[in-house]
Amino acid sequence: MIIQTDQPWKLKCHWHVKGSLCLIIHGKWECNVYLEEMGAGEYKGSPFTTTIPFVNELEHAYESVVNIPANSIPPGVYRITLSLQLFGPKP
Repeated sequence: MIIQTDQPWKLKCHWHVKGSLCLIIHGKWECNVYLEEMGAGEYKGSPFTTTIPFVNELEHAYESVVNIPANSIPPGVYRITLSLQLFGPKP
């Protein structure tokens, strides 16, 4: 995929959860996008993040969109890695 550095872009994430434990879990999903620059040098920018609440249902499909603003990444070749974490409520 070729993306111009002056264009904003987005990464859509889809996943689902299923089971009776979903009725007792609370918290929020955090979706992080990391970019690893290929070759010499390294992109030192922080991950691009979005959060969405956990839904207490026996089965639920999630969709999250992580927005990458224009001019936030220097030109180069990158490997994209996605991290999905569930954070519970703070005690």
